[in-house]
Order: sequence, then C-alpha cells, then structure tokens
Amino acid sequence: MDDEGAVDGVLPEEVPLPDPHRTVSSARQHATMTIFHRVALVTMRGLISPAGCCAASRPRLTLGGLIPAPGPLVGAEAGCRPTTWPRPGPARPRSVSSASGVAKLPPVSYVGGVSITQTPLPGPDAAAIGIAAFVVVYAKDLWSVAQHFEVMAHEGMHAITGSILGFRVRTVELYQNGDGKTTYYNQLVGGGGVFTGFVGYLGPSAFGLAAAVLINLGYIIAVLWLAVTFLWVLLLALLRSFKYARTFGYLSVPVTMALFFVLIYYASVTLQIVLAYGMTWVLLLSGFRTAVQHWTGAGDAKLLKNQTHLPRWFWAVLWVGGTFSALCLGWRLLVARA
Repeated sequence: MDDEGAVDGVLPEEVPLPDPHRTVSSARQHATMTIFHRVALVTMRGLISPAGCCAASRPRLTLGGLIPAPGPLVGAEAGCRPTTWPRPGPARPRSVSSASGVAKLPPVSYVGGVSITQTPLPGPDAAAIGIAAFVVVYAKDLWSVAQHFEVMAHEGMHAITGSILGFRVRTVELYQNGDGKTTYYNQLVGGGGVFTGFVGYLGPSAFGLAAAVLINLGYIIAVLWLAVTFLWVLLLALLRSFKYARTFGYLSVPVTMALFFVLIYYASVTLQIVLAYGMTWVLLLSGFRTAVQHWTGAGDAKLLKNQTHLPRWFWAVLWVGGTFSALCLGWRLLVARA
C-alpha cells in the first residue's frame, strides 16, 4: 500500500507540534538573559571607563533596551580612550554620604571668597621682594617711614610680654622720630622683669620669623589679619594710656590699620601675597638694622645693666646675634625652601 507522502518507499518522520507553553517560557528566558547581558555590559563599561570620560557617548539602559548617544561627539570627548583600572595617579580623598551613599569631594574652605591657604611664591620672587624691602629699610628717606612700623613691633613686644608676666602696662608711647617707650605700674624686677626688658629689640625679628613660618605653611593672607589683630591690641593699649600721654601713635597706628583693611578688602590676592612677603622682610631686616645701629647706646641696654650689672655690650651682642639668626631662618623659609 503506497502512502501519498512516501518517497522511494520511505515514510517521512513525523514532526511534533511545538508546545505553546514551552515556546513562551523560552522566549521569556531569552529576553531575561538579554537584559542581564545588557546590564552586565553597561556595568563593566562604567567600571573600565574613567568617570566623566565620554559620558555623552555611552548608551543608556532603559526598559526597552540600550539607547545610543544622540549626535556625534566633538572636542576632547571624541578622543576618549579606554583606560585600565585602577587609574594611575593620586586621587583626592572622598567622603561618602550616609544618606545617599554617593561619594563626594571634601569641601574647600574659603573666607570672604578667598581660600584659607595660598601657594607660596617661588624662591626668586621671594628674594626679589626681599631686595626691595632691603632698599626700604636702608634708604634714609624710606626708613623714616618704615621705622614707625618697627617701633610698633618693639614696644608691642614689651607690652605683650609684660602683661603676660604680670606687669601691668601704664603707657605705650610712640614718638614721631621713631622712638618709643613702655612704662608699667609696678617696677620690673626679677627674671620676668629682665626678660620683659630684653625682648623689645627682638620683637620685630620675632614677629617677622613667625610670619615667615606661616607663609611657608601656606597661610599667607592670614599674616595680614594677624598684623591687624596686633595693631588693634596696640591701639587698645594706647587708648588706655590716653590720660597719661598723647603721642604720635594715636595717628600712626590707626592709619596703618586703615591701610591694611583697604588692602585686604579691595586689593587682589596677588597684591595681598606680595604685601605679606614685603611686611615679613621689613620686620626681619629692620630688627637687625636697629640692633646694629643702636648697639650699646640702646636705652634697654642701660636699664638691663642697672638690673643685672652686666655690661651693655653683652646685651647688644645678644640682640645682634638674635636678629641676625632670625633673618637667616627667615631667608631659609621664604627663599631656600620655596
């Protein structure tokens, strides 16, 4: 008996009909595996590619599949190259927000729109400002103005040290010729009295060396604010002695404070940095010049001789050696280490 579908007497093999339930299940598995592959692909691309590099060229994963980036890329994004993980080079520390879990860069501190720290000037620039300060300190006409700044530091050191050691300041007097005097209610006696009388000639150099340390650490603008704070304390001491003495300091100190305020609030950051360097150099150089110029004729040397019975030249040598050492250390901080 011949069948219609037989070929050369061989019956065709029956082909089973597809199961509709298996077909739907296989399609779902295929779609699920496709989505997993796409998610893995996008994840690996995010790990291997650097953050922010060619972000516009990456496909976005949606429920309907991958959407390519719209339009061609130009500029730096067109030249994006794959990089290896981890990326070389130092990384800034990150902090993780506990609420969102998103890594954030640490905030930069600013005061009045200016960063708290600044980059110190290169050595040659710092040395050039030092040469200009040298001209100011050793030129006769310019020194007649700069010496008032030196005497503020000198008498201010007397007043601050005496107050700390328990000697109440009676008057602080600043004269127009560049001299000054600090008096106390009680007599300077003992080791504290000797130290209070000794530190005056080291005052400008000590303040200048402290400013050099701050500049070396990057707190350059802070030097100007500390100078304003010192002048404010000195002005308060002058006002307390108003009924005892009325001297040139009632004019020189407020004018200097006003000059600093104008420069801090209206000058550029670059000019403020140059001013901080110049003030530091003037303090270091003026302290050394005054110690050498006055030598054994210094009034503090006479007072110390009466207190300790040591010769005047002994104190003069200490002042010259101390101010010169501060100048060398300041040069090393401002120029050599820069």
